[in-house]
Amino acid sequence: MGDDVAAMDALFAPGPATVRGDPSGLVVGHQQIHDFRVGRGGAPPRRVVDVHVQRLGPDAAVVVAVTARLQGGQGLQTQVWRRSDVHPGPAGWAVVAAHVS
Repeated sequence: MGDDVAAMDALFAPGPATVRGDPSGLVVGHQQIHDFRVGRGGAPPRRVVDVHVQRLGPDAAVVVAVTARLQGGQGLQTQVWRRSDVHPGPAGWAVVAAHVS
């Protein structure tokens, strides 16, 4: 997984209600999440080793992914995806909430 800020921005829902959390805290709002990513200076390289998707209906899903850090250790990401005509992501899907650890 790379640290492509523009690509990650495109996958997260626009607006002030989008949230992203990790052990350092919670960031609220698409612009604030963008600013956080730019300011952190990159994320450690990792690869996805397992993914589970639970559909919550035709327009919502929860995705849980296990990641392996290239320096060793594992991580976990949980994302809530929602489909909407206003989302710029693939087929209108975008992340509305994410937790990364």
